Amino acid sequence: MKTGELINISQKDVPEHLKMGQDSYNNAKYNDAVKEFASIVSVAPDNIDARIWLKKAQEALEKEKGVTFQKVANPKIKEIKNNSGAQRYCLYCYKGDVSNRVCSRLFQCKTCEFGQGMADAQKAKLAAKRS
Repeated sequence: MKTGELINISQKDVPEHLKMGQDSYNNAKYNDAVKEFASIVSVAPDNIDARIWLKKAQEALEKEKGVTFQKVANPKIKEIKNNSGAQRYCLYCYKGDVSNRVCSRLFQCKTCEFGQGMADAQKAKLAAKRS
């Protein structure tokens, strides 16, 4: 099943799928949890529990993606910090988001205006995909 694909459920199956979604969430299976809760919301849009759990699962999924990026990026950052100024490309170059940009902040992206702009653009893309 693809991420974002809904499960076909009926109104009477909502409590069972809510429990399944909670179990998935508690076992850190956030993709499965999101599918369960989104499916519930599609057949019972006023189910507050499903909406709350859906938001929690989506946030956990985003956090998990960020942790994965840090595990991959941190060793690479240590390696590229040793490069001279003209060879020290922006992290977004290494990620493939931009083609040519030299880092002026020694990879302190939180203080970099360009980095903040890129982060905002990525959040906007995610929000557009969810809509």
